[in-house]
Amino acid sequence: VTRDTTRTLWGGVELEDGLAKPTHVEIAESGDVTSVVVLVLTEGRKREVRRLMSEVGHPVLKLKRTRFGPVRLGDLQRGAWRDLEPGEASALGKV
Repeated sequence: VTRDTTRTLWGGVELEDGLAKPTHVEIAESGDVTSVVVLVLTEGRKREVRRLMSEVGHPVLKLKRTRFGPVRLGDLQRGAWRDLEPGEASALGKV
């Protein structure tokens, strides 16, 4: 993933169901074969990240959601769960 790719993402990419425009784009790691990209989206349309990245020529090999609205994954391990903090449930209703 290059800086040109991030500029394209910042400008938004037209998908078949409308414009997908991240509110944050960051190359966290860049390698010869793979890169780690951090994206923040305000929607969450079906497979939006995968379709967005594929459209700019970088198919997703691994995807990890780290936050949903006000709820952050933090150090929660795969398959684990936690109770919502006070206010998270009502804030999710507003997402």
